[in-house]
Amino acid sequence: MDNNIELRTYQEAFTAYYINQSLMLTAEIMEEKIMKNENEQGQNFWKRLAPAVGLFFLAPLVGEYLLGNISIQDIWALPFLAPLYGGGALLIREVTRRTGRGWQTIIFLGLAYGLLEAGLIDQSLFNPTFEGHDFQSEKHVNRI
Repeated sequence: MDNNIELRTYQEAFTAYYINQSLMLTAEIMEEKIMKNENEQGQNFWKRLAPAVGLFFLAPLVGEYLLGNISIQDIWALPFLAPLYGGGALLIREVTRRTGRGWQTIIFLGLAYGLLEAGLIDQSLFNPTFEGHDFQSEKHVNRI
C-alpha cells in the first residue's frame, strides 16, 4: 500500500511537472506569436500607409508641376497644394476601396471632383478673366 501511495505521488508529481512545462512552453510560444504579430502589424501599418502618403504628395505634383502650371522655382508650394489635390485623391481612393468598386468609380469621382474644384473652389471654370487672362477674346493661332 505504501508503494501504491508513492507511485501515485510520483505520478502526480510527474503530471504536475509535465503540465507546468507544457504551460511554460505554451506561454513562450504565445509570447513569440504576440511579438511576431505586433511586428507584422507595425509593418502592415507602414505598408498600408505608404501608398496613401505617396498619393497625397504626388497628386499636386502631377496636377500642377507635370502639367506645366507651376515652374520648378515654385515647387516649394507643393506641400501647400497637397491638401487641395491630395485630399481629394485620398477621398476618392477611400470611397472606392471601402465600397469595393473599381476603376469606373475612380474615374467618375475624379471627374466630379475636378469639376467641383475648378468650379467652386478655384472658381476658374466659370470666370472669363481668371488670373488676369482674357479667355473669351479672339486669338490668332499660327499654323504648325
